[in-house]
Amino acid sequence: MKLTVNKYLNARIGSASTGAACQFYRSPGDTITIDQIIMGDELDGNSVWYHCSDDGCYYWSGGIEETTFEITGTDYYQQLSDRELMTILGEAKNYFWNLFIKTMPELTGMYIGDKTTGGAVALENYALVFQVLQKSNSSGNPIPPVLHYKGLTIKTDVTSAQTAVLQQAKPGDSIARTNGLSHWGTLSIKVSRKEEEGLFFYLLTNYHVAAYDLVAAGVYDFDLTAVNISDRSIVSSPQSNTLNGQTEIGAVSDGVLNATLDAALVLMNDGADAANTTGNATAIDKTPLDVQGTSQYKNSQVTLYGAKSMIQPSTITSVNSSQIFSYNNGNLFIRLHNLIQLQQCSQPGDSGSPILLGNKIIGILVGADDTSSYVIPITGILKYFNIKIS
Repeated sequence: MKLTVNKYLNARIGSASTGAACQFYRSPGDTITIDQIIMGDELDGNSVWYHCSDDGCYYWSGGIEETTFEITGTDYYQQLSDRELMTILGEAKNYFWNLFIKTMPELTGMYIGDKTTGGAVALENYALVFQVLQKSNSSGNPIPPVLHYKGLTIKTDVTSAQTAVLQQAKPGDSIARTNGLSHWGTLSIKVSRKEEEGLFFYLLTNYHVAAYDLVAAGVYDFDLTAVNISDRSIVSSPQSNTLNGQTEIGAVSDGVLNATLDAALVLMNDGADAANTTGNATAIDKTPLDVQGTSQYKNSQVTLYGAKSMIQPSTITSVNSSQIFSYNNGNLFIRLHNLIQLQQCSQPGDSGSPILLGNKIIGILVGADDTSSYVIPITGILKYFNIKIS
């Protein structure tokens, strides 16, 4: 397969690594003939490399023009490891999501799943599953039976799902800002961060709960130096919309809503003695669990600890999903990538709920549609805020 180089690209000898010796470099416009996909060192979030049959060197795929092509004669589903396959399938999902969302208004989501035939699941077949408002058998379906991405042939499937919603709600056993008592979400876990002034304790929730008004105003990144909120106080919720009897927990400190995160930190007034213990007395382990990267956790049993839904069992149906979420009664639509997808287990008021596998947290709930609930992975949140489970 001949491909075109689109930037100056090093020809690495012996391995797909930035540490391998560089024999020479290719210039934009050069062509190379590749015969193999290799998973190597990651550059700019891309760890796919190619082996060139012309010179025997390895080239990073980020310097190649073509993306949607196939390499025949090799079964990469057998050759690559599960983790390597999930990596390239995750890249492919994001690529095709951004491609199809421009021309398919009926598309509500896409996730890495299994190809289904007549209701039976072929577990050995990975697929990109397109979620649409209404599944049709029409010949005009724009989704081809297979897609090609960086040499890999990927099967597709289609399923019906309504547009997901962010699950803030009216007052319940949850939290809200004092000036917005009609927007509530579940209080989540306690975390900590070491700062210059000492060790501080925070409660972790969704940005769309703690900063609902900023979301509506199009402000998706909050810190005390950049954005002023006149009243940042967070209170616990009784079954009414007044402050009577409520306890002030703390104040919004940090928050972000971007392509992969919807999270905020509430600086606790008195958090040193608070314990991360669920309603059924499960003590949350301080070490989080990363269920993404391989398919081994697909079909694992997990538990939602929600303010509205209480304790609900569920199952992981995909470890990598992209979704469109409706917010503010459909006045705003938000796209989130790299979510964990569960069988539907939540309802409005559960935003921010911890999701546990055993006693380890895998993420916090962000929203749901009619078939699935969606979770922000905990590992990305901890890394972004430089926090630890307390």
